[in-house]
Amino acid sequence: MQVEKNTSLEESKTKKFDHYIILVHPHTPENVGFCARAMKSMGFQNLILVGEKPEPFEKCRDTAVNALEIVDNLLFVKHLDDALLPTHIPVGFAGKSYGKRTKSVMDLEDWAEWAHQSQYPMSLIFGSERNGLSQHDIERCDWVVRIPTHPDQPSLNLSHAVQLVTYALFRRQLLTKNELVPVEELNEWAKQIIFSARQMGFFPHQGAEMAERLLRSLFLRAAPNRWEGEWLKKQMTTFLGLLKSSKINRG
Repeated sequence: MQVEKNTSLEESKTKKFDHYIILVHPHTPENVGFCARAMKSMGFQNLILVGEKPEPFEKCRDTAVNALEIVDNLLFVKHLDDALLPTHIPVGFAGKSYGKRTKSVMDLEDWAEWAHQSQYPMSLIFGSERNGLSQHDIERCDWVVRIPTHPDQPSLNLSHAVQLVTYALFRRQLLTKNELVPVEELNEWAKQIIFSARQMGFFPHQGAEMAERLLRSLFLRAAPNRWEGEWLKKQMTTFLGLLKSSKINRG
């Protein structure tokens, strides 16, 4: 492998995130800087450039706002095959059809969900601003992901494509950290509310079962996270306490 820095691919694997961003023959150094900025904003830091360095390369530092460490540590290789690790799944991103290969193309959101659930380390491969990925590049990919665009403007700026892809993955990490209240707990909420309501005289003959199902459905569709769930539990406890107190005071 022809790498122009002391940093090796294996050494860079020890960084916090496993995914690599690979730019194949980028044309402008400014776009490389913009890509570094996009990566940094979503928590990615491993960047590889395939082909010749776009010159004057120092200009990429002008656009890599708060992401100079990514530019300083990026790797240069001559060919795409040199950038691919056997431990990483190569994924190509495209905005057009590739003939018979189209049957393997995934939607960006569907792929992001699969990638998040699988937790496999991946090499995320982006083509040049002018031509995208070649057929040869696509053949090196286990997955091809299409970023949909309006037909009036079928191509994206390179850094915009990187931003969309990294955001799609980062967003799912946030959702995981922002853990939702389990279904079992939502079921228990509905049971407790209806049980308390019946104790206070609601649903004397019928309707409790339907009310419980409706509450459960409302809670599920609201999909409260843990923080929201704790807040709701406090409010429900206060509300039910007030209702019980009101009934006792009325005799």
